[in-house]
Amino acid sequence: MEQKEKETDNIELRSEKVRNVIGKVPPRLVSLGTVVITIIVLALAVAFYKIPYPISIEANGEVVNQRTMQVFVPYKYLYLFDEPRTAHVSFEGNDDASYNCNIISHNAKL
Repeated sequence: MEQKEKETDNIELRSEKVRNVIGKVPPRLVSLGTVVITIIVLALAVAFYKIPYPISIEANGEVVNQRTMQVFVPYKYLYLFDEPRTAHVSFEGNDDASYNCNIISHNAKL
């Protein structure tokens, strides 16, 4: 009895029809998977481009008077200030106190 079952199993496993069905990858599944992965990658690229993120720059500065301060931004970061921005300023040694200030370009004074 067991021998008949083994023969039946061998016939089914070695059948050409079974091998053809198992050996083929469904084309719809492949194309759908490719489309889904492409959409996810494109969505991530658009999200990385559109979502703003905070920029942190370490720079030296001086307080001119009670309402004015000058911050000396390194040259390589000047392109960041082509459009109006607000700065979050904190002082060394006093991390608890921080201030938000509008940035005025040095070109506005010239």
